[in-house]
Amino acid sequence: MAIKRTHVYRLYPDATMAHVLDKWFDYRRYCYNKALELWNTIYSEYRMLVSPEILAEFKKPKEEQQFTEEQKLFISRYYPTAALIQKKLTASKQSWERQISSRILQQACADLGKSFKKFAKDKALKVKNGAGHPVFQSKKAKRQGFKLNQGVVLAKEGNHGKLTLPVPAPYKGEWHSIRFSEVPKNAEFGTVSFYREHGHYYMAVPYKYEMPPYIHKHTGKKTGIDVNVSHFNDAEGEHYFLHKGNNGAVNLGRVYENIKHQQRILARKLEENGQIAGKRSKSYQKARIKLQKLYERAHRMQDDAMHRYTTHLVREYDAICIEDLDVKGMLAYEPRCF
Repeated sequence: MAIKRTHVYRLYPDATMAHVLDKWFDYRRYCYNKALELWNTIYSEYRMLVSPEILAEFKKPKEEQQFTEEQKLFISRYYPTAALIQKKLTASKQSWERQISSRILQQACADLGKSFKKFAKDKALKVKNGAGHPVFQSKKAKRQGFKLNQGVVLAKEGNHGKLTLPVPAPYKGEWHSIRFSEVPKNAEFGTVSFYREHGHYYMAVPYKYEMPPYIHKHTGKKTGIDVNVSHFNDAEGEHYFLHKGNNGAVNLGRVYENIKHQQRILARKLEENGQIAGKRSKSYQKARIKLQKLYERAHRMQDDAMHRYTTHLVREYDAICIEDLDVKGMLAYEPRCF
């Protein structure tokens, strides 16, 4: 039985490949939004033209549905699916789109199809806080990304890895390999996700192992976890993961003191003569970026501590009981300036 383990690498592209990645991030967002707009249009037409007989068949379990040939033809033309959306977008491609890998469009349509399936399933089962209706993606989102399921080559180069992206056939510009942080694993991998966050580039590779890289040894130990807002309690004591804790695994006091200091600087640069400045200065943008990096550092320190803690629990205990508590609902909203 194959076991999947995803490994995230930091990418270090040169100026040429950074421009290529940025262009592909924008294209993926363009494809997803275009596909969602087309999906909504086709579905509106479908709802106007569909007959009560087809709707009645759709309400039955899948194995009991029986459509006539005429109904099947109608469904194939008007009922939106990922394959239909991809076919229409591919047929209407513009010349500039052919300079970019076509697999980005395929994956964007596939992701949209999965989102609608999850939304429809949760809605039918009346799942509380289930998946919402897919929404348009914003270019202001802090994370931008795309996926490739073919053509990605990972190789070893010294003490790090070398990534080669697929070159689109009509592309005539420069093309380079991209160095990434570690040597790749010697295992088969699936669809690779690329994303940009806080100005850095990353690659998430889902490896497929025939045998798990780590085999749990039975210890005969059990523990329970009491979930609090800022810390966890277990058999070994309290473990803090927010800056309020001074004796926990993570001491973020100094980082958050720097965040407070940088927020004051940003607030002063936001005002001119006692009024909110309409135009942001270059010094304001520099202060904003500094604050953003501090928040990123705090976030990564918390994530690292949480991963270490959960790994320790899984390796040391055979049975783990966790309190069912809506911690997110207990947290107070903390405004952030970016």
